[in-house]
Amino acid sequence: LNVISGRGAEADDEVICDICADLGEMLRYSTNVQEKQAKLKEEIHYLQLYLELLKFRYADMLEYEIHIDSGMDELEVPKMVVQQIVENSIMHGFKNTDRMKRIAVTGECSSTEWNLKIRDNGTGIEEEIRKEIYRKWSDIKDALSEKRSHVEMAIGGMGLVNTYARLYQIYGESLLMELHSLPEGTEVSINVQSTNSR
Repeated sequence: LNVISGRGAEADDEVICDICADLGEMLRYSTNVQEKQAKLKEEIHYLQLYLELLKFRYADMLEYEIHIDSGMDELEVPKMVVQQIVENSIMHGFKNTDRMKRIAVTGECSSTEWNLKIRDNGTGIEEEIRKEIYRKWSDIKDALSEKRSHVEMAIGGMGLVNTYARLYQIYGESLLMELHSLPEGTEVSINVQSTNSR
């Protein structure tokens, strides 16, 4: 990355330098395996880096907005969990369409719960796929509840099933994760009931 950035500087191409800087920061964060969890404010910072990298690719065909209650800044979440959901939206929500991609991330909290929503304006999710994801979430929940020590190897992969498993390992029965097909797009909702949300 330093070599590429150096070549970009020689060519007076600031965009290449910016891409390398953002990518370098993201790689340092994602490859630090000492910490499996992060503060939500860190997650949102690296989500913004990821989205800015995507804007270099999609240019004016990608828009995003992020509105998170400041009371959620110190919440513990699995590392890369928000970016993972957004990446899933980009990869699967806009197949076979060239429409403008819009991603909205919102978060609200109270004294008893917090809620995080990731919404896209893609083509939506088929009901059969949605049901299959819910079935896998249920299987993961049962496995984690019954034989916690043997589940980590079985989770595998990435995507929404992995995301649910990682969140459930932290929040257990306090977690409610939902997947909604909207008239235009898909919404992933993460709700956690807690007396210590703030």
